[in-house]
Amino acid sequence: MRIFFILLLFLHASHTFAGECHLRPCSKKVGKIDVVYTWVDGEDRAWQRRLKAALAAHSGSLLAEATTKSRFRSRNELKYSLRSVWKYAPFVNHIYIVTAGQKPSWLKSHPKITVIDHDDIFLAEDDLPTFNSQAIEANLHHIPELNECYIYFNDDVFLGSAVKPHDFFSDSGKPKIFLASWTTPDGPVMADDASFEASWKNTNALLNRLFGNKERHALEHAPFAFR
Repeated sequence: MRIFFILLLFLHASHTFAGECHLRPCSKKVGKIDVVYTWVDGEDRAWQRRLKAALAAHSGSLLAEATTKSRFRSRNELKYSLRSVWKYAPFVNHIYIVTAGQKPSWLKSHPKITVIDHDDIFLAEDDLPTFNSQAIEANLHHIPELNECYIYFNDDVFLGSAVKPHDFFSDSGKPKIFLASWTTPDGPVMADDASFEASWKNTNALLNRLFGNKERHALEHAPFAFR
């Protein structure tokens, strides 16, 4: 997996690429803020057996990206991302690490860190096992005891300077988003679309119905604030 060093120094400068969610009013009270990670160890033999069985049972076509090892490779980025949160985001209330029945071998027990299994967040047993990161991300809000306000980190995202709650939530309590300079694809989903391209198209189709057709920028590879 390619490592992205997200140096959040720009957060304290102008918010040129920062927008706010305007879907509904939010309370000004942000309250406690949690952090959520997704993590997988693709070298785990038990996990590999589950993946092999799932692929054997799959009757449809598969894109190459679905099975490429780089999507599941761990280089212990999580360890250093956790350290960056500990050093630069002391306001964080609790950290949840969502995995598929795994736990980093180096992770020691800590009162502010909880490992969450997919079984804890997927409501339908038939949806598991899953190896689809988008399906996992769509269920993060089901984490037991998760605070209303939380920040989602990929394990290859690192804080490079001190951050504050205001960097992620506005004064009115709305999540801040950090937009890339390029726009997302629109139009019908094609059979050869990568999964992330198909998800953008599906999202744009929904937003077009609600708010009208328009170009929408992609999100930067940065921490994502949620309520």
